[in-house]
Amino acid sequence: MKHFGKLIGLICGLTAAAMISAPAYADVSRISIEIEDVINNGEEIREPDISLSDGNCQIADIQWSKDVSKWKPGSKVMANLILTSDEGFQSSYNAGNFRIQGGNYSNSSRTDNNTLKVRLTYIPRIQLGETEKAGWSSEKGHAVWKKVPFATAYQLRLYRDGEWIKTLTVTANTVDLSEYMTQEASYTYQVRAMGETDAERYYLLSGEYVDSEETLLEDLGQTEGSWRNYQNGVKYIRQDGSSPAGQWEKIAGYWYYFDVNGYRTTGWQAIDNSWYYLNRDGKMEIEWQQIEGKWYYLGTDGRMQTGWIQGTPGIWYYFYEDGSMAVNTVIDDQYAVDENGRWK
Repeated sequence: MKHFGKLIGLICGLTAAAMISAPAYADVSRISIEIEDVINNGEEIREPDISLSDGNCQIADIQWSKDVSKWKPGSKVMANLILTSDEGFQSSYNAGNFRIQGGNYSNSSRTDNNTLKVRLTYIPRIQLGETEKAGWSSEKGHAVWKKVPFATAYQLRLYRDGEWIKTLTVTANTVDLSEYMTQEASYTYQVRAMGETDAERYYLLSGEYVDSEETLLEDLGQTEGSWRNYQNGVKYIRQDGSSPAGQWEKIAGYWYYFDVNGYRTTGWQAIDNSWYYLNRDGKMEIEWQQIEGKWYYLGTDGRMQTGWIQGTPGIWYYFYEDGSMAVNTVIDDQYAVDENGRWK
């Protein structure tokens, strides 16, 4: 019994010493992490700021899955956070131990008692830049602007004599506004880059509006009438109730040709010994047009051209009798034209 008592005393002494010398683990049970975007208008994607909201542990290092120069808005990247704490970490953690703003928890593992690796996912965000140019194409009523990197849509606000008349969202960097430009007036628009869907707008923040150049519409012809569909086609009814027939008519700035029965014509039309092409809406096309895979030049007055034409200064093109452009061939056994129809 005497020796047994000494043994019990020795064990208790060792246990007490161990309790005094062992560190107190598991004090860090809840970790709050904030990921704050660093966004500047139109600039490249930047690495976010990551911080902890309490002082129980610190961020010793951040390791990203790829270099920030290779990030794309909307494409997830991984971040490995190396956390350290003098108070020690638990042997394991799960998503319930973390409160994360601006990202999502993936997993974590304890490297040693005082080091914890936390893996997070982050979606890079960017504020879209401004288009460098916003103006009008040669075709009346067609707005066109330079594309903005990463943009998947554009919002446009159209103005007539300074008064707002229409807002549109489009996915291309051009849009036909002619149906809203039916009065003789000065027209401008504002355009900004944006994301097409709600999901895209989370990581593609809308850019700033850019003012377009001004375009002045004059001599629009008929603007007060209306189009009507009939069993045999489409007619234009003027304000006085009459309809054009067997003639050209300028309507809202575009030329249309109506047959003897007053129906709007489309496609190739031979009129007064010249060929014209009217698109599916009946509008007369002008200048360069690709029709059924072949290129034609219709002139500024819409007349189909044949023979040699200087399409741009110093560059010549040859057009056959049917109006189609010659490519990859030799004309008159001496003039070679390339795959783009050019002879220089």
